[in-house]
Amino acid sequence: PSNAAAIRSAVSSTLFDKICKKNGVTPVVVLTGFKYIGEKIKEAEENDIIEPGHLYLAAGGKHMNIIRGATGHVIHYSDEPNREGVKPSANYMYESLRDSTYDEVICVVLTGMGADGTAGIRNLKDSGKKTHVMVQKGESCVVNGMPKACTKAGLSDQVVDLADIAQEILLHVGVK
Repeated sequence: PSNAAAIRSAVSSTLFDKICKKNGVTPVVVLTGFKYIGEKIKEAEENDIIEPGHLYLAAGGKHMNIIRGATGHVIHYSDEPNREGVKPSANYMYESLRDSTYDEVICVVLTGMGADGTAGIRNLKDSGKKTHVMVQKGESCVVNGMPKACTKAGLSDQVVDLADIAQEILLHVGVK
């Protein structure tokens, strides 16, 4: 879809490598995490303009939000307290998309403890936006908390094995 954003708070290194390989870029790891990786996949920085067909990874230690800026939607980091015991919290990010002008949003829920992301996705879906939720198949998760919570809440539209998630993301955001 032309007006879709794929944004994820945390991505496993295996998935990240698959996405990089599909896009023909090489991941670069620095001591603080991922820095600029290529034209389509990067660790988000304050005031980055969100572009269609790009994947933005949240930096650690802050909550990533999507806000409307003068030139379009931009990344904004905030320092609210931990939510569900984590920071960044997927709930903050998903809830910020509720107020965006994007008419389609793709949520990808990967391995993780607890239910982070479930409340934010519910709020996003309740907003009336066309929201497609992909969850990682339980058997391929290191910890099946977040995907399981989302599925149990009836919010997942697609259950995908880790090996296939990169391709599914690319298909859903219109990258071939």
